[in-house]
Amino acid sequence: MRRPPSPNRPSDGLPTPDDLAVKVEKAADDEISSDLLTHVARRLIELSEENAQLKQAIESRPVVDQARGVLIAMLGADEDQAWQILLETSQHANTPLRRVAEALIASATGRPVPEDLRIPLRRAMSKAR
Repeated sequence: MRRPPSPNRPSDGLPTPDDLAVKVEKAADDEISSDLLTHVARRLIELSEENAQLKQAIESRPVVDQARGVLIAMLGADEDQAWQILLETSQHANTPLRRVAEALIASATGRPVPEDLRIPLRRAMSKAR
């Protein structure tokens, strides 16, 4: 029994996983096209990478929000300013945002900010003041 194509199209215009499943079933019934298999493999890789990125973002969100709260309390910054401080520090230190957030939270409990984050964090904070 074949599944009907999904009415929901991703915004990037590529087929949905359901659409790909239908195409693969049809190709298996006929003759499998190497172009189709290549397309399916690429799409599965893209979806797998996107899924991993979304999982990481979900896991990092509470830490980043807590770090934003630390900046708001320390500097009297608003939420957008706190976000910009974290983002700028991450970019200028070439360090993942989650690591910057974890270091900032640790510094609120008395631990020193790691050497490689001190200057980028100080610069971003001074811009917000």
